[in-house]
Amino acid sequence: MAIWFHDAIYDPRAADNEERSAELARLYLAEARVSVAFQDSVARLVLATKQHDGSLDPDAPLMVDIDLSIFGQPAERFWQYEEQIRGEYEWVARHTGSWLPGNTRWTQ
Repeated sequence: MAIWFHDAIYDPRAADNEERSAELARLYLAEARVSVAFQDSVARLVLATKQHDGSLDPDAPLMVDIDLSIFGQPAERFWQYEEQIRGEYEWVARHTGSWLPGNTRWTQ
């Protein structure tokens, strides 16, 4: 369920996409009368993708792996994805001169 809601709300200029996606998941799951425990688990898994934190939930390492799976793709697909991301974030480069520092900060 968390995979479906991951990036359900996605705005390249927003800093709270994961929080908003987690909240959307909670709303839909509450409407479906899903247990609060399950809602909490889904929300934690969605939030784990923000900082790629595998400690938030027992299933978080798997969710983080799925979120970062592009790094395991063939080089051609990876570079295609890279160009797509550059297109989404070209506004950052216009304001900062480079989109790279913010894009790679999580690797440090």
